[in-house]
Order: sequence, then C-alpha cells, then structure tokens
Amino acid sequence: MTFTKALIGLAATVAITGAQAAAVTTMPGGSLGLNPSGAFFYGISGGATDTYSFSLSGAPSFNLSTSFAALFAPAYVSSITVTGGSFSQSVTPTLDTASFTGLTAGNYTISFATTTAGFGSLIGTVTATPVPEAETLALALAGLGVVGMLRRRRA
Repeated sequence: MTFTKALIGLAATVAITGAQAAAVTTMPGGSLGLNPSGAFFYGISGGATDTYSFSLSGAPSFNLSTSFAALFAPAYVSSITVTGGSFSQSVTPTLDTASFTGLTAGNYTISFATTTAGFGSLIGTVTATPVPEAETLALALAGLGVVGMLRRRRA
C-alpha cells in the first residue's frame, strides 16, 4: 500500500513538473520569462550562438544560474554571456552550470556559444533568485532574538 502511494505521488510530481517545463520551454530568440526560472531548447550542427531575452523585477539585486545538458550528440558550451543595461559578463561554464551575480532589475539577454561534432541539441534552465537586502536579514535576526528572549523568559 505504501509503495502504491509513493508511486502515485512520484507520477503526479513528474506529470506536474513536466507540464510546467513544457509550458515555459523557449526556442532561440524567444523570451525566457523567468518567473523565477525559464527553460530553453535548441538544436545545433557544428557551431552556433543562440540568444534569449528575459526581464528581472521585484527586487533590487539578483543572482542568475543556469544548468544544461546535451541531447543526441555531445554539445559543448564554450561560453555564456549575459548583457543588459550596464551589466555585461561572460563565463566559461563548469560541469554544465554557470552563475552570474550582481544583476539588477531590468531587461537582459543571455547567449550560449556552442559546438558539436554532429547534430545535437541543448536543453536547460535559467533561474533568477533575488538577493536579500541587509535590512531584511537584520530584521529576521532581530525577530529570532526576540523569540529566543521570550522562550528563555518562560523557561
């Protein structure tokens, strides 16, 4: 009975995750949306640079991370570049991941420079996470301090 419930839960999770990924997968030249993440897919033969656009809002500062995998034939990502406003940074990914820090609210593009020996494709995600402001962290620590004081008083 427990195995059946676990199997049903796993199937539901896969179905929901698959539906979400399918809803936001973007082809080259499209907008990733980033709410807070977007998926991309493109096919390559030889070498290519594919670019996607996205917007960030709702926080003063963001970190951006991307992960990807090759399908069909080995595809190598030689560089990933993010540009927008006064921000421009290019990195060489390690272990099929890359990250960028210090992005602010605004419009950006992300470009993947790739090569492959045959016809391959690349699939992956780009995720933006807001960086907490110092005031938010100070308020959270103050709240924990108050809770700790109240707990000590009652003991």
